[in-house]
Amino acid sequence: STTYHLLPAFPGKEKLYYLIKPIPTALLTHRAYLESRGHLDSIEIRFCLGLLFGCFGDFFLVGESKLNFILGLVSFLIGHLLY
Repeated sequence: STTYHLLPAFPGKEKLYYLIKPIPTALLTHRAYLESRGHLDSIEIRFCLGLLFGCFGDFFLVGESKLNFILGLVSFLIGHLLY
């Protein structure tokens, strides 16, 4: 993501990256929900949930611990299964 490559330009702002990284996926999830006009069928629900788990995966992968890595992988796996 572009935000990752801009991070060295702002030393001491690593916590801000935790907030910025999942924003594009969260906005995409919100847009998908708006496009459905609030009337989600089962496929649209699965698609929106898949995007939401992708957002979780982005958030977890920002962390540097082994647990964050595992949680990020599991989140992306669940998201891809939902697609």
